[in-house]
Amino acid sequence: MERMEQLKTITYELRECVSESFSTNDREKKMDEMNQLLEKRAHILESIEPPYTEEEQAIGKELLPIDAEITEKMNAIFSNIKQEIRSVKKQKTLNKQYTNPYINVVTNDGTYWDKKK
Repeated sequence: MERMEQLKTITYELRECVSESFSTNDREKKMDEMNQLLEKRAHILESIEPPYTEEEQAIGKELLPIDAEITEKMNAIFSNIKQEIRSVKKQKTLNKQYTNPYINVVTNDGTYWDKKK
């Protein structure tokens, strides 16, 4: 029963952590915190083994929708980070093209090919 209470506590902490808005300045700190909570939660989940008491089953049923909510929010965070990475890559490409617009231009204009020998 104690393990289920720990699992419940960590799950609620993880939900709070995921629910908070992320700014670009403290994102790394939040990600580290989320990773630590996920690792603790994984260790507790590994230690929980059947048979389950009725109280443990009730806690498990209570945590299922919260787990789905956490998963959904983490997927949203992941997709936001992917989008930011794409935009940064695009911005880098645009900056390179702006500084040297003729880098990718390949032409043979002004070249004389002599076919005679």
